[in-house]
Amino acid sequence: MSKLFSEEMPFPDMIWGDIRPSEQSGTAATDNMSGGAEKDVSRLMESFEAKKQIRRRQNTTASARFRQRRKEREEELTKKYEILNNKFKDMEKLTTHLTAENNLLKGLLLKEKESKGLFLG
Repeated sequence: MSKLFSEEMPFPDMIWGDIRPSEQSGTAATDNMSGGAEKDVSRLMESFEAKKQIRRRQNTTASARFRQRRKEREEELTKKYEILNNKFKDMEKLTTHLTAENNLLKGLLLKEKESKGLFLG
C-alpha cells in the first residue's frame, strides 16, 4: 500500500467514512461503506435538494416579476400607441380641413381676379 493511504494518514471520516481504495482494482471499495458515510451522503443529498428547491422558488418568483414587468411595459406601450394614434388622426383631420380651406380660398381668389379681369390664364 502506498504511503498516501497508510494508517498514519487516514481519510477524513467525516467525508469518506470507511471507504478505502481497493488494493486489487485500484478503485474505492464501496462494500465497506459505514453507516456514517451513508448518513453523510444522505445529508449531502438533502442539502442539494434543499438548495435545488430554493433555486426553483427564486426562479419562480423572478419569472413572476419578469412577467409583471413585461405586462406593465406592454400596457404602457399600448397607452402610448393610443395617444399617438389619436394625435395622428387629429392631424389628418386638420390636414384635410386646411386643404379644403386652402382650395376654397384659392377658388375665391380666382373668382375675384376673374371679376376684375386680372386673370391671364
